[in-house]
Amino acid sequence: MTVQTTHERRSLDLGIRTSRSVGRAILLAALLLISVEAVLQVRSHLRTGRSVWSMITSSSMYVRDAELNIRLLRASAEIGGKASSIKTNRLGLRGEDIPASRPDNELRIAVLGSSTIMSPFAASNDQTAVEILQARLRSELSPRPVAVINAGIGGLKVSEQLVLLEARLLPLDISLLAWYPGMNDISCADPQQAGKGSPKRLPVPELPSWVLSYDLLVKNSTWLRRSRVGSSRKLVPVFDPSRLRSELEEGVRIARSAGIQVVLVTSAASFSPDMNAGELARRAATGLEHRPCYSAEEFAKAVTVFNDVIRDVAFANGIGLVDAAEAIGTEKDLFVDDTHFSLRGEQRLAELLRTAIVSSPADPAGGPRP
Repeated sequence: MTVQTTHERRSLDLGIRTSRSVGRAILLAALLLISVEAVLQVRSHLRTGRSVWSMITSSSMYVRDAELNIRLLRASAEIGGKASSIKTNRLGLRGEDIPASRPDNELRIAVLGSSTIMSPFAASNDQTAVEILQARLRSELSPRPVAVINAGIGGLKVSEQLVLLEARLLPLDISLLAWYPGMNDISCADPQQAGKGSPKRLPVPELPSWVLSYDLLVKNSTWLRRSRVGSSRKLVPVFDPSRLRSELEEGVRIARSAGIQVVLVTSAASFSPDMNAGELARRAATGLEHRPCYSAEEFAKAVTVFNDVIRDVAFANGIGLVDAAEAIGTEKDLFVDDTHFSLRGEQRLAELLRTAIVSSPADPAGGPRP
């Protein structure tokens, strides 16, 4: 027969109380996280129309086009809430519908790119750089008709932008292509997949894409990510400047073969390699969230190389260049995060594009020449 001593009983009671305290703490933490997530989801749905509810009800922002195998916006929809509204056309692009045939003498321009061109933070379509550009050109070139197509889709890499160019923009008989490639080709991959097609993450547990509390945590913990190494050692950087050059040149060739004038645009960012480590980490935080294999310094250097390739392709092919990275700089008020523009930034980009278009050899005021 085993007899417990007073000390053993006290130790057992203490262990039980400690376990209960830990259990209560875990439960309270979980309830707190669930409450925060619920508040963020409701807030997001009311402000932007984007939440887990929109996914459940099949009213999400993006859909995958079965024919093109790239993602587009949900076609002919109004996606949004009180803070922002994105109206889409039949092609799954942000903006008004464009007739298939171009009216006589219309200057029809497409601005191709990813999320920076789509402008996810613009409160309405008329606050995007694309529609600001359209309004200014219509005023300046009146009575000549002008249409500017927003061909920006969040997350598209350059190879996917080529698909969009051939399948959606060429049939619209555009006169001029302004191409702002974005930075999605700077990414991370499983070491075994690097260089073997599309980058893939390791099969480790991840939070669902609709979870918003993670983004809140990331944006408020930049001070933890000032290291000169990436936050993930399970992934490796994937960025091939030679492949980028090849794909950009292919896009220029495709457009030129269709008689379309091309203007390349470098990608602006709110950060630069010459910033001190703390400021660079804060400015690049949202970009590093999607590129955990990069340090802030590595990411900034990759963006510099990315833009140098764009400049080289423009000069080598004798086409127009809008050096937005240089002209916009890193002024904080022009951005809402690492690469997406505030309203002032949208206006600044629109003005840079307007200047390039009206002063181009194609002479928009008189009609583009082949």
